[in-house]
Amino acid sequence: MRTFLECDTVVRLMEITPEIATEWLAHQSQNRKINKNTVASYVRSIRNGEWQVNGETIKINDAGKLIDGQHRCAAVVASEKPILAFVAFDVPSNSFTTIDTGRKRRGGDVLSIMGESHASLLSAALAWVWRYDQGVKKVWAKVVPSHQQIIDTLSHHPEIRESVRAHYHTKGLMSPSIAVALHYLFSKKDASKADMFFAKLGSGEMIGKYDPFTSGIYWLRQRLQNDKQNRAKMYPPEIFFLGVKAWNGIRSETLVKVLKISSNDRLPSIL
Repeated sequence: MRTFLECDTVVRLMEITPEIATEWLAHQSQNRKINKNTVASYVRSIRNGEWQVNGETIKINDAGKLIDGQHRCAAVVASEKPILAFVAFDVPSNSFTTIDTGRKRRGGDVLSIMGESHASLLSAALAWVWRYDQGVKKVWAKVVPSHQQIIDTLSHHPEIRESVRAHYHTKGLMSPSIAVALHYLFSKKDASKADMFFAKLGSGEMIGKYDPFTSGIYWLRQRLQNDKQNRAKMYPPEIFFLGVKAWNGIRSETLVKVLKISSNDRLPSIL
């Protein structure tokens, strides 16, 4: 059996141009199906100048075929910009089954390494804040921000750490990450009212459908409770939108008579 010292694999740091990426994609071994969201995430990183050489390799086997790196190559082609990356050539063909068997590092892992508490929850909440900052299409598509975008969002919104406790009020009723994100966004407008919103949403006390100060909370709680009982669950962005609508009703002291949303609705600004 061939030992490590006898392996012919060579690793080089290369500029991967769209032309090179196109050539490799045209000559790849049987590979998994392209994930469009992954490619889109890489494209954003490349176009925003966030792409970094991190030691991970694009792999070309001993038959000259691409066996690992199709998403990175597809992103180079789509972005029409080159990247620097390490490329391993002459990787033994029989090594294909061992590639990508480890768990991919998540945003929470990155924040944990940085010393953040509640890192996984914080990362997921920051993703919602990032989507809100980007606009309605990113919220509905539930686009996944890159690790660097998560870090940048935290640097722009450091006070979100203080909202992590908010999800305890709505435990079992609303996604913790959505609760944290909405509490933070609401707190930027009125911190005491944001605390009241989530306390009443969780407890169901002192709220009424004919009360302009709490009707939004009443109908949001009803929708969330019904969702727990229904087999067909609400899409997470829908819950995010409904939360904003309920909050805006309270802030404007408007009687909310019905709380609904459609995929064509524009995300209202948080009042």
